[in-house]
This record gives sequence, C-alpha cells and structure tokens, in this order.
Amino acid sequence: MFLLSLLLPVSLWAADLSFERACEAGNSVVLAAVGDVLLHGPLQRQAYKTPDGHQTLWQGITDLLQQADFAYANLEGPAAAGVRANGKEARDPGRSFDNSVYSGYPMFNYHPSVVQALEDAGFDILSTANNHAMDRGALGVDRTIEALRAVNISFSGTRPASKTESNHFRWHTLTQKGSWNIAWIACTFSTNGLPDRHHQVLGCFKDEAILLEEIRALAADPTVDAVIVTPHWGEVEKSHRVEKSQRELGHRLLDAGATAIFGNHPHVPKPWEKYLTTDGRETFVIYSIGNFVSNQGSLAQRTSAIVY
Repeated sequence: MFLLSLLLPVSLWAADLSFERACEAGNSVVLAAVGDVLLHGPLQRQAYKTPDGHQTLWQGITDLLQQADFAYANLEGPAAAGVRANGKEARDPGRSFDNSVYSGYPMFNYHPSVVQALEDAGFDILSTANNHAMDRGALGVDRTIEALRAVNISFSGTRPASKTESNHFRWHTLTQKGSWNIAWIACTFSTNGLPDRHHQVLGCFKDEAILLEEIRALAADPTVDAVIVTPHWGEVEKSHRVEKSQRELGHRLLDAGATAIFGNHPHVPKPWEKYLTTDGRETFVIYSIGNFVSNQGSLAQRTSAIVY
C-alpha cells in the first residue's frame, strides 16, 4: 500500500487509490520517494559555509525519511569533483561555490560531499538520469559515479564511459533489506541537447526498447519483489498537466512488469493514479513529485510531497 503525504488541492488528484490487497496480513516494506535535489547557487553557498553542510537543507524532515525501509530522490546534476562546465579537469576548490567547478543554473555541479549528506539523511537510492546529467560531460558522469560508489549509495540512470565496464553494465540497481529485494531503474527524456557520446545516460523514449527489456527481465526474476521506475519526463516545466506521452509511456512500463513509477522533472507536482495492467496487477504512478530542495520561488515550485 502506498500512503501519500501531500500539501496539494484534492481536486488535482485521482479520487480512488484503494488497493484490493493493501491490508492483507504478511510482510510489508515501506518506500519513501521525494522529488528533485536541485541545488541552485544560494543553496550551495548555504551548504558550503556551515559545519552541517548540506544537512541544513533537509535536516527538518530526515526523521520522516528514516521511517521508511528505502528512501529515493533524484540527484539533479553532477557531483563531480574538479570538473569544469567544458567537461575538463580542473583544480578542485573544495567546498566552495566558485561558479566554475561548482556552479548552479544553467550548468549544475555540486561538491561530492552532497552524496554523503544524502546518505546520512537516510536515502538509499538516487536517480542520476535527468536533463542535467551531462552538465560536466562524460568525465562529470564518471566522477559522480565515483562519489556515489565511495559512500556505497545505490544509483540508477547513468553508467561509466569505459567500454570495459559499460559492456557488462545493467541499468537497474537493487536495494535489499531483510527478505525484500527491490529493483530500481531510472531514465530521462533529455540531456538538454548536450552530447552523450558514450551512451552514459538511459533515455526514457530513445532507449525505450532497452528500458522495457530490462523491466520484463526483472519482473520475471523470482528473486525480485518489485520493480520501481523513476522517469525524468514531461517537456513542459511548471505544468501540472500530465502529458499524453507521459501517460502512454507510464502505462507501457507498468504493463511490462513495473510495480510503481515515481516521476519527476517539471519542478511542480503532477497527479497520481492507480493503473490496472493488462495482466491484472494493481500498480501506481505519480507523474511528478515536485522539487525536494531548490531555489525556485513560485508556490507551485515550493510545493512538494513525500510519497510513502
């Protein structure tokens, strides 16, 4: 059963979210999902100048995240040590917003200490597939993966540029707790026109065949209890409307075997729905959870949710 904690007008959302088997006795697992970790310049400056670092941005709700067995967020932008916007290596200024190595909009890059801070907050899984994934080029993707692996936090949506490693790479990742084994797979609709010469970022639409194949394989695996897809989609930012391409792709992903979809990108929340798949499964999709942290100022962009 998914419990929704929201600060939104009820009229925006589907009325019937009851699931027939939600209250059956047995083992259960709780997932918590939030939206975009989008660190504009003022937020990075705040984090870098305080001993608590990035924890100052979300310390007020870490107790809520830690109530879940697994917590998810979208890391929107690289966390690439010592890489400029041109994708070239540079002297690392440390925890400092120099607007060259570490910068905000329109070409984001965060000090890799943000990854440790997210892990400390209780996040178990991050999406790295989004329209800012290539903001530091191929090296930026690789350095971000290094930062994630250094703190042993799971991620999905990007892969290393190395052919040796990418040849054997699976786009999904697994999180385990007790007897539960949850698969996660992330994708994005765009990299803002920046080239992805080594196919390091999984596309939701251009790589749909790969995405569906991996979902089907995971759904058929008896050791996998659920498949969660986290698409970065929706071309119209700041719109609450679910686009036709989102709804149709979402239903195809669920029909392929996904259990639930936690969507993001428009920086505002979008509706959710229960979807009955072609094989009779009750599944769930929220098309956008909204920003988790950002410096965007409108009420809609400051409205968000934690989805349990």
